[in-house]
Amino acid sequence: MTNEFIIICAPRSGSSCLAGILHRLGVNMGDYWAPDHNPPYYPDQRLYEDVDFYQYGVFSYYPVIGLANILKPLILPILDEFPQHKKYEFQDLYKRKCYYNHSIKWGWKHPLTVFYLKHVIHMMDNPIVIHSYRNPIDIGESINRTYDRRDGYDIACGFDDLIGNFFDCCEGRYSDKSTTYEFEKVKADPEGAIKDINKRFNLKANEEQKEAALKHIIPDSTGGEDSDEVM
Repeated sequence: MTNEFIIICAPRSGSSCLAGILHRLGVNMGDYWAPDHNPPYYPDQRLYEDVDFYQYGVFSYYPVIGLANILKPLILPILDEFPQHKKYEFQDLYKRKCYYNHSIKWGWKHPLTVFYLKHVIHMMDNPIVIHSYRNPIDIGESINRTYDRRDGYDIACGFDDLIGNFFDCCEGRYSDKSTTYEFEKVKADPEGAIKDINKRFNLKANEEQKEAALKHIIPDSTGGEDSDEVM
């Protein structure tokens, strides 16, 4: 079983909830608080993002995602012209992560990952790709509510197209190493989701880790995080 996990996702799709589960079950998903972009949205919450991969994505594609609703017809040509020097940067970053994390399960998630993953996934060692799915209408409403925007649905649909394009490009090569978790189903049956994730990826989590994952999804008096907010 691979040691590498990549979550591809749209913003507000439940990816931080899913990454937090993996993190508590023994996968090092990063513990990034993202202080430079969290306030005023989530000043006290972990996003479970690897800081290096987060910065790689932001510095590569932040201008594109900020204009996703405007540039939607142009996004796919842009992706097909992924610059060679960015591939070299990813290769160096990946080698460093492999060197330091060789004996443990690790991974990362960030919405910008879907912009470049198809160009660099062949450099990786048999990764598991997990799609964190949520209905685009719900994503759009959450984006508008959280970030005080009015184009959330357009952004959600743009990401939906990009993720579909990623799987189309990788069909036959990586589709058999991927799986999808729906945010609403995870919330509806958190214990079942935790059991499935633990078994499917052979994480061998102990009872304490499983309980911590459950508290991540279901807030309680001991201070669990609200998965409606951790996305």
